[in-house]
Amino acid sequence: MHYIKEIFLGKPVDYIHGQFTRYGKGMFEGPALVVKKGSTIKVEGSIHYANVLGELIAAAADQNLNVSGSIYAKRDIKIPLEIKNKKAKGDLHTAEVRETIHSDALKMVYNDYKDAYILLELSADSGGWKLKCKKKPPKPGGGLDEKFCSATLEAKALPAVMEEILFDLKDASFKQAEVKHEIIIDEIVGTPELKKDPARFRLEAKRKGTIRRTLTIDGKTTASIHAFLV
Repeated sequence: MHYIKEIFLGKPVDYIHGQFTRYGKGMFEGPALVVKKGSTIKVEGSIHYANVLGELIAAAADQNLNVSGSIYAKRDIKIPLEIKNKKAKGDLHTAEVRETIHSDALKMVYNDYKDAYILLELSADSGGWKLKCKKKPPKPGGGLDEKFCSATLEAKALPAVMEEILFDLKDASFKQAEVKHEIIIDEIVGTPELKKDPARFRLEAKRKGTIRRTLTIDGKTTASIHAFLV
């Protein structure tokens, strides 16, 4: 499940906190994505959607997938994929992978490393399944890259796309759906003891604020706002 959906459902889980540690107080551009629906489903979005697009393909393809790319995590990476190169620098672990594996094994990777950036290219020998991601996460402060990843999914994946990404859209008869988020951090919440250590405070304190979610469906825009503490 994408972390934006979890927040809007009021069920944020522990890994979501790591998505917000980069933010101080203020207003920020959040996840952005465009879905175009025809004989296949074309998706293009920011890095925040790289994992969920891979999850959708792994869940629906049910076949061997050609896999290559890198995983970036803040813990040791142990996965059912052949690792070509593995590094650790500080608390950042990276692993380069290249293998052909069944989609069921790939589902395990996405499920076990929801807190990581899984930047993979996926392709199938049959069917229209494809995912492309840029090789490295964007540099902090570099602005939002709304074309960081792109995917092609078969039409049968539409119910899953609706459920996981367009969860607040009831009508699936659209041609193009655009999703944007504006994240507003009002307060960084931590104990007095935690505030004595700025480095720990930045990483461990919770962020309190709101997310403004804007949907543009075939040119018609609606917005919703949800408060969070993560």
